[in-house]
This record gives sequence, C-alpha cells and structure tokens, in this order.
Amino acid sequence: MRDVAGVLQRALSDEIIYARPERLRVFVSSQIREGILAAERQAAVEAIESHPDYRAWVWERDSAAGPYSSAKVCVKQAQTSDALVLLLADDLTPVTAKEYRAAGRAGVPRFVFLKDVAARTEAAEKFVTLEQRRRIVTENFGNVAEMKTQILNAIRTYTRMAHRRSIAEARARRP
Repeated sequence: MRDVAGVLQRALSDEIIYARPERLRVFVSSQIREGILAAERQAAVEAIESHPDYRAWVWERDSAAGPYSSAKVCVKQAQTSDALVLLLADDLTPVTAKEYRAAGRAGVPRFVFLKDVAARTEAAEKFVTLEQRRRIVTENFGNVAEMKTQILNAIRTYTRMAHRRSIAEARARRP
C-alpha cells in the first residue's frame, strides 16, 4: 500500500510542479543539438500559438535556469503536457525518445511530424513504423509552412474529437 501512496504522491507533486497553464500546453519535442531543427521548432511554436487556446513549451524559451538535469525537466514537462508534437528529421535522440515514451505512458496525445530527409537512422525508421502501426498521427512535411499547417490541423482535430467524445460518453451515461 505504501508503494501506491508514493506513486500517487509523486504524480500529484509532478502536477503541482509542472502545473498546466490556462491554455493547453503542447510540448515540442525534437533533436536540439547543433540546431538541426531550429527553424522547424520556431515554426512549430508559431503554429501552436496562433490558436488562442494553445501554448507551446520549448526548452530554449520555457526552461528556468538552475542546477538540474535538462533531460529530467523535459521528460516531466512532456509527461504533464496536454499534447506532444514530435519533429523528427534523420535521428531520434535518447532524450527525445524518453520524452515521447513518458508522454505516452501518461496518456498525452502525441503527434509525429516527419521532415523529408534522404534517410533516417535504423532506429528512427523502426520508431516511425511502430508508431504508424499504433495509429499515432504521423505526417510528412517538406517545408516549415506545410509543417505549421499540419500541426495546427492535427491538434485542432484532436481537440474537437476529444470534446465530441466526452459529450457522447456523457450522453451514454444518462439513464
């Protein structure tokens, strides 16, 4: 019983520490090092925040300075977000994979946007194939304008469908 209480306490403290803002928080996940997807990350923020109900969370803007592990902060932010947008070029980094899995375990809706590249690593290809089998939203994009449209359409559609599903479930519970 003590283990259950500990798990619940940690979950509650995560929700308090990484509390959600008034707008729906959409975690933007991607490879950051070497600026490989810098333009795409900025465009994703612009797309998400073009809707008044969404706010993007990105490390380079939203993390606070301090003596902590950036990987741990990102994983916790992903896990407690309202949605996760993954931008994938040629490689899926270990931290990005951890963010993605943590969000999935927490029931966070995830959307994968695949940059048109010559080739992906074997691990990235396996990841994409598996997620497509799981029916996770995956979209290819050739440029940032296309990606921005796809991101906004994906999260709008999901939000609308989730709302309609909740209404249908409430109707089904009525006597």
